[in-house]
Amino acid sequence: MEKVLTLIAPRGALAPEHQAKVGAALREAGAELGAVAPLAAHEAADIPFAGLPLEVADRVARTALEGSPVDAIAQDVAGRRKRLGH
Repeated sequence: MEKVLTLIAPRGALAPEHQAKVGAALREAGAELGAVAPLAAHEAADIPFAGLPLEVADRVARTALEGSPVDAIAQDVAGRRKRLGH
């Protein structure tokens, strides 16, 4: 997949329900999803996707996460740098 949506939360706040809710919203918007890749337990995860512009995926995810402590960013996989610091 050429794009990825990264979910980021305060330590311990990212639950499987957040990932499922965002995944369902992205699918409903027309995205094809890859397997979720945890980056840091209960803190960050990547959801690979295709079929949606970055701006649309970002908006769909943020809407699905509204009211939760989880943030999201959609980006191209190419040239991406990922790093979590504590």
